[in-house]
Amino acid sequence: MNNYARLLKFIPYFEDPTVLTLGYRRQDDEITAFVDESHQCGIINKEYFNYLQEKAPGEEYEALIPTADMDMLKALFGYYICQKPYAMKLWEEPIKEEIFLKLLYRLKTLSEA
Repeated sequence: MNNYARLLKFIPYFEDPTVLTLGYRRQDDEITAFVDESHQCGIINKEYFNYLQEKAPGEEYEALIPTADMDMLKALFGYYICQKPYAMKLWEEPIKEEIFLKLLYRLKTLSEA
């Protein structure tokens, strides 16, 4: 869990309401650092698609965050970090909808348990 705890330093960044400015992601290095750290610490399940299809078919993934165990959390990190860059607006939705923040709060809860 110690490697994952390094991600918790990004909570203040995602709590900042100015992260999105005029509908566009503020261009800075913090989001890139968050994504890089997520990959490096091993929180991303690269088989997230298969895992989510098996464990939560047809579910609204954001709704799974508050009760996610560590395996589900890894799949959700994978979904929101690995899939979303291919969407037109990059990571705008997970930032705007505070999904990254919710994932980090859940990670914090699990790391304190």
